[in-house]
Amino acid sequence: MKKFSLIHKKGISISLSYVLLIILMISIASIVFSFLGVLTPKDNVECTKDLELNLLDSVCKINGQNIELSLTIENEGKFSVDGAYIRLGPESKKIKYPINEKDPYLEVLSKVGGLPPGEKFFKTYTVSKNDVKVIESSEKKNILEIEPAFQSDKGLALCSKDISSYRIACN
Repeated sequence: MKKFSLIHKKGISISLSYVLLIILMISIASIVFSFLGVLTPKDNVECTKDLELNLLDSVCKINGQNIELSLTIENEGKFSVDGAYIRLGPESKKIKYPINEKDPYLEVLSKVGGLPPGEKFFKTYTVSKNDVKVIESSEKKNILEIEPAFQSDKGLALCSKDISSYRIACN
């Protein structure tokens, strides 16, 4: 009778270890793939429309602890604009303070949703002086940003490439 030594058994154990290693790698790859599939956003809504909002008139008044900002905005683009985010702040600040974050929709008295091309939108916003920091001066030292947005099935899609900036005075 022949005795099997450890040398003869190594061939089977090396093959078995390769098979187990391949199974382990495939399992790890499938777990990572499914995990990244959950974390990756499915559909990013991008602004592909040509949206252009123009500020026709602005009045910024500081009344005690409140800032009153009256704006007249015109849609000079080719498509209806459903909303706009309006921000205000000193020109020295890179990030401006949101004015209409709670209600960014542009509503006009028409049957078409949003602000149709060629139409004007007027609204007065009142915000606390504690929420928005501005430079009180008759010179135009504040920047007003208007970022158009359109309605998609996931909510308002911002058009960051179409942001309009204007210098205004607050006194």
